[in-house]
Amino acid sequence: MIDTELGSSPNPAQRIAHRGGGSLAPENTLAAFCAGLDAGLTAFECDVKLSADGVPFLLHDDLLDRTTTASGRASWKPWSRLARVDAGRKFDPRFGGERIPSLADLAGLVAGHEVWLNLEIKPDTDAGAALQADWGLRVARQAVRLWAGSPQQPCLSSFSIPALQGAQQAAPGLARAWLCERLPARWREVALALDLAALHLDASQCTPALIAEVQAQGLQLRAYTVDDPGEVARLLAAGVGVFTDALAA
Repeated sequence: MIDTELGSSPNPAQRIAHRGGGSLAPENTLAAFCAGLDAGLTAFECDVKLSADGVPFLLHDDLLDRTTTASGRASWKPWSRLARVDAGRKFDPRFGGERIPSLADLAGLVAGHEVWLNLEIKPDTDAGAALQADWGLRVARQAVRLWAGSPQQPCLSSFSIPALQGAQQAAPGLARAWLCERLPARWREVALALDLAALHLDASQCTPALIAEVQAQGLQLRAYTVDDPGEVARLLAAGVGVFTDALAA
Protein backbone atom coordinates (compact mmCIF):
# COMPACT_ATOMS: atom_id res chain seq x y z
CA MET A 1 0.00 0.00 0.00
CA ILE A 2 1.37 3.41 -1.00
CA ASP A 3 1.12 6.27 1.52
CA THR A 4 -0.79 9.13 -0.11
CA GLU A 5 -1.83 11.22 2.88
CA LEU A 6 0.25 14.33 2.25
CA GLY A 7 -1.48 16.89 0.07
CA SER A 8 -3.85 14.50 -1.68
CA SER A 9 -7.17 15.81 -2.96
CA PRO A 10 -9.82 15.66 -0.21
CA ASN A 11 -12.31 14.65 -2.93
CA PRO A 12 -10.58 12.42 -5.51
CA ALA A 13 -13.65 12.09 -7.74
CA GLN A 14 -14.29 15.65 -8.89
CA ARG A 15 -14.29 17.77 -12.02
CA ILE A 16 -11.03 19.72 -12.40
CA ALA A 17 -10.85 22.85 -14.53
CA HIS A 18 -8.29 22.17 -17.26
CA ARG A 19 -5.72 24.98 -17.57
CA GLY A 20 -7.68 27.10 -15.15
CA GLY A 21 -10.89 27.79 -17.00
CA GLY A 22 -11.38 25.13 -19.63
CA SER A 23 -13.01 26.58 -22.74
CA LEU A 24 -14.38 29.64 -20.94
CA ALA A 25 -11.30 31.87 -21.03
CA PRO A 26 -7.69 32.00 -22.28
CA GLU A 27 -5.80 29.06 -20.83
CA ASN A 28 -3.44 29.45 -17.88
CA THR A 29 -4.48 33.03 -17.12
CA LEU A 30 -6.02 34.60 -14.04
CA ALA A 31 -9.13 35.23 -16.15
CA ALA A 32 -9.36 31.48 -16.65
CA PHE A 33 -9.28 30.80 -12.93
CA CYS A 34 -11.86 33.51 -12.30
CA ALA A 35 -14.11 31.89 -14.92
CA GLY A 36 -13.64 28.51 -13.28
CA LEU A 37 -14.47 29.91 -9.86
CA ASP A 38 -17.56 31.63 -11.28
CA ALA A 39 -18.64 28.29 -12.79
CA GLY A 40 -18.52 26.75 -9.32
CA LEU A 41 -15.38 24.65 -9.72
CA THR A 42 -13.30 23.95 -6.62
CA ALA A 43 -10.42 22.09 -8.31
CA PHE A 44 -8.05 23.47 -10.93
CA GLU A 45 -5.11 22.42 -13.09
CA CYS A 46 -2.47 24.62 -14.69
CA ASP A 47 0.95 24.34 -16.32
CA VAL A 48 4.06 25.82 -14.73
CA LYS A 49 7.31 26.74 -16.49
CA LEU A 50 10.38 28.74 -15.43
CA SER A 51 11.58 32.02 -16.89
CA ALA A 52 15.24 32.57 -17.76
CA ASP A 53 15.72 34.17 -14.34
CA GLY A 54 13.94 31.41 -12.44
CA VAL A 55 10.44 32.81 -11.93
CA PRO A 56 7.67 30.17 -12.12
CA PHE A 57 4.87 31.24 -14.48
CA LEU A 58 1.84 29.70 -16.16
CA LEU A 59 2.15 28.47 -19.76
CA HIS A 60 1.64 25.15 -21.52
CA ASP A 61 3.81 25.34 -24.63
CA ASP A 62 7.55 25.80 -25.01
CA LEU A 63 6.79 28.65 -27.42
CA LEU A 64 4.71 31.75 -26.82
CA ASP A 65 3.27 31.78 -30.34
CA ARG A 66 0.06 29.73 -29.99
CA THR A 67 -1.55 31.46 -27.02
CA THR A 68 0.03 34.92 -26.86
CA THR A 69 0.84 37.89 -29.08
CA ALA A 70 4.57 37.28 -28.55
CA SER A 71 6.82 34.66 -30.11
CA GLY A 72 9.83 32.54 -29.28
CA ARG A 73 10.78 30.21 -26.47
CA ALA A 74 9.30 31.41 -23.21
CA SER A 75 11.94 29.92 -20.92
CA TRP A 76 14.67 31.94 -22.62
CA LYS A 77 13.06 35.24 -21.63
CA PRO A 78 13.32 37.01 -18.27
CA TRP A 79 10.17 37.46 -16.23
CA SER A 80 10.26 41.24 -16.77
CA ARG A 81 9.53 40.59 -20.46
CA LEU A 82 7.10 37.71 -19.99
CA ALA A 83 5.02 39.72 -17.53
CA ARG A 84 4.17 42.20 -20.30
CA VAL A 85 3.00 39.60 -22.82
CA ASP A 86 -0.68 39.61 -23.84
CA ALA A 87 -2.04 36.11 -23.20
CA GLY A 88 -5.70 36.88 -23.85
CA ARG A 89 -6.20 38.54 -27.22
CA LYS A 90 -5.60 35.43 -29.35
CA PHE A 91 -8.35 33.60 -27.48
CA ASP A 92 -10.81 36.47 -27.85
CA PRO A 93 -10.27 40.23 -28.28
CA ARG A 94 -12.44 40.71 -25.18
CA PHE A 95 -9.54 39.33 -23.15
CA GLY A 96 -6.98 41.68 -24.66
CA GLY A 97 -4.53 42.85 -22.03
CA GLU A 98 -4.73 39.65 -19.98
CA ARG A 99 -1.14 38.87 -18.97
CA ILE A 100 0.84 35.72 -18.37
CA PRO A 101 0.56 35.17 -14.61
CA SER A 102 3.36 34.13 -12.32
CA LEU A 103 2.79 31.31 -9.85
CA ALA A 104 2.80 33.98 -7.15
CA ASP A 105 -0.03 35.78 -8.98
CA LEU A 106 -2.06 32.58 -8.93
CA ALA A 107 -1.39 31.99 -5.25
CA GLY A 108 -2.63 35.49 -4.51
CA LEU A 109 -5.79 34.99 -6.56
CA VAL A 110 -6.86 31.75 -4.89
CA ALA A 111 -5.92 32.79 -1.36
CA GLY A 112 -9.09 32.70 0.70
CA HIS A 113 -10.81 30.27 -1.68
CA GLU A 114 -11.19 26.64 -0.66
CA VAL A 115 -9.75 25.16 -3.85
CA TRP A 116 -7.47 22.27 -4.75
CA LEU A 117 -4.72 22.93 -7.29
CA ASN A 118 -2.74 20.65 -9.54
CA LEU A 119 0.45 22.34 -10.71
CA GLU A 120 1.85 20.52 -13.73
CA ILE A 121 5.60 21.08 -14.03
CA LYS A 122 6.34 21.57 -17.74
CA PRO A 123 10.06 21.43 -18.57
CA ASP A 124 10.82 22.31 -22.17
CA THR A 125 10.37 19.27 -24.39
CA ASP A 126 14.08 19.12 -25.31
CA ALA A 127 15.38 19.63 -21.76
CA GLY A 128 17.85 17.06 -20.46
CA ALA A 129 17.22 15.06 -17.31
CA ALA A 130 19.33 17.34 -15.10
CA LEU A 131 17.46 20.45 -16.23
CA GLN A 132 14.11 18.71 -15.80
CA ALA A 133 15.05 17.80 -12.24
CA ASP A 134 16.17 21.36 -11.54
CA TRP A 135 12.87 22.75 -12.79
CA GLY A 136 10.98 20.33 -10.57
CA LEU A 137 13.07 21.30 -7.57
CA ARG A 138 12.66 25.04 -8.11
CA VAL A 139 8.93 24.95 -8.82
CA ALA A 140 8.40 22.80 -5.73
CA ARG A 141 10.39 25.18 -3.54
CA GLN A 142 8.29 28.10 -4.70
CA ALA A 143 5.07 26.15 -4.16
CA VAL A 144 6.09 25.39 -0.58
CA ARG A 145 6.80 29.07 0.03
CA LEU A 146 3.66 30.39 -1.65
CA TRP A 147 1.26 27.96 0.03
CA ALA A 148 2.93 27.95 3.45
CA GLY A 149 0.22 27.71 6.09
CA SER A 150 -2.55 27.04 3.58
CA PRO A 151 -5.01 24.35 4.70
CA GLN A 152 -5.15 22.99 1.14
CA GLN A 153 -1.73 22.28 -0.35
CA PRO A 154 -1.23 21.90 -4.11
CA CYS A 155 -0.34 18.70 -5.91
CA LEU A 156 2.73 18.70 -8.17
CA SER A 157 2.45 16.63 -11.34
CA SER A 158 4.55 16.04 -14.43
CA PHE A 159 5.15 13.69 -17.34
CA SER A 160 8.83 14.03 -16.40
CA ILE A 161 10.16 11.56 -13.84
CA PRO A 162 13.29 13.71 -13.25
CA ALA A 163 11.06 16.74 -12.55
CA LEU A 164 9.10 14.70 -10.01
CA GLN A 165 12.36 13.53 -8.44
CA GLY A 166 13.41 17.16 -8.06
CA ALA A 167 10.05 18.03 -6.56
CA GLN A 168 10.30 15.11 -4.16
CA GLN A 169 13.72 16.31 -3.00
CA ALA A 170 12.60 19.90 -2.48
CA ALA A 171 9.10 19.32 -1.13
CA PRO A 172 8.57 15.79 0.18
CA GLY A 173 5.43 16.96 1.97
CA LEU A 174 3.59 17.97 -1.21
CA ALA A 175 1.60 15.37 -3.10
CA ARG A 176 3.04 14.22 -6.42
CA ALA A 177 1.29 12.74 -9.45
CA TRP A 178 2.75 11.12 -12.55
CA LEU A 179 1.20 11.90 -15.92
CA CYS A 180 1.17 9.05 -18.43
CA GLU A 181 -0.37 8.67 -21.85
CA ARG A 182 0.05 4.90 -21.48
CA LEU A 183 0.89 3.29 -18.16
CA PRO A 184 4.07 1.18 -18.40
CA ALA A 185 4.48 -2.21 -16.75
CA ARG A 186 6.82 -0.73 -14.12
CA TRP A 187 4.30 1.83 -12.84
CA ARG A 188 4.17 0.38 -9.32
CA GLU A 189 7.95 0.66 -9.03
CA VAL A 190 7.83 4.31 -10.13
CA ALA A 191 4.94 5.06 -7.77
CA LEU A 192 6.84 3.64 -4.81
CA ALA A 193 10.13 5.36 -5.66
CA LEU A 194 8.46 8.76 -6.05
CA ASP A 195 6.00 8.20 -3.17
CA LEU A 196 3.21 9.20 -5.53
CA ALA A 197 -0.22 10.26 -4.34
CA ALA A 198 -1.88 9.84 -7.74
CA LEU A 199 -1.64 8.81 -11.36
CA HIS A 200 -2.97 11.09 -14.10
CA LEU A 201 -3.80 9.03 -17.18
CA ASP A 202 -5.26 9.53 -20.62
CA ALA A 203 -8.96 8.78 -20.24
CA SER A 204 -8.75 6.02 -22.85
CA GLN A 205 -6.55 4.05 -20.43
CA CYS A 206 -9.05 4.19 -17.57
CA THR A 207 -10.77 0.84 -17.97
CA PRO A 208 -12.66 -0.62 -15.00
CA ALA A 209 -9.87 -3.16 -14.46
CA LEU A 210 -7.10 -0.56 -14.42
CA ILE A 211 -9.11 1.78 -12.19
CA ALA A 212 -9.53 -1.02 -9.66
CA GLU A 213 -5.85 -1.97 -9.89
CA VAL A 214 -4.60 1.58 -9.31
CA GLN A 215 -7.02 2.27 -6.48
CA ALA A 216 -6.07 -1.02 -4.82
CA GLN A 217 -2.52 0.37 -4.52
CA GLY A 218 -3.87 3.29 -2.48
CA LEU A 219 -3.38 5.79 -5.31
CA GLN A 220 -5.82 8.43 -6.44
CA LEU A 221 -6.56 8.37 -10.16
CA ARG A 222 -7.42 11.28 -12.46
CA ALA A 223 -8.19 11.21 -16.18
CA TYR A 224 -7.49 13.80 -18.87
CA THR A 225 -9.05 15.50 -20.82
CA VAL A 226 -12.71 14.48 -20.66
CA ASP A 227 -15.55 16.62 -22.03
CA ASP A 228 -18.24 14.06 -22.90
CA PRO A 229 -20.89 14.18 -20.13
CA GLY A 230 -21.45 10.42 -20.17
CA GLU A 231 -17.75 9.67 -19.86
CA VAL A 232 -17.38 12.26 -17.10
CA ALA A 233 -20.23 10.60 -15.20
CA ARG A 234 -18.74 7.11 -15.65
CA LEU A 235 -15.36 8.12 -14.33
CA LEU A 236 -16.69 10.13 -11.40
CA ALA A 237 -18.90 7.20 -10.38
CA ALA A 238 -15.79 5.01 -10.36
CA GLY A 239 -14.00 7.41 -8.02
CA VAL A 240 -11.81 8.94 -10.74
CA GLY A 241 -11.14 12.67 -10.95
CA VAL A 242 -11.64 14.30 -14.35
CA PHE A 243 -9.70 17.12 -15.99
CA THR A 244 -12.20 18.86 -18.26
CA ASP A 245 -12.66 21.86 -20.53
CA ALA A 246 -16.47 21.56 -20.33
CA LEU A 247 -16.97 23.68 -17.25
CA ALA A 248 -20.50 24.72 -18.08
CA ALA A 249 -21.66 21.08 -18.09
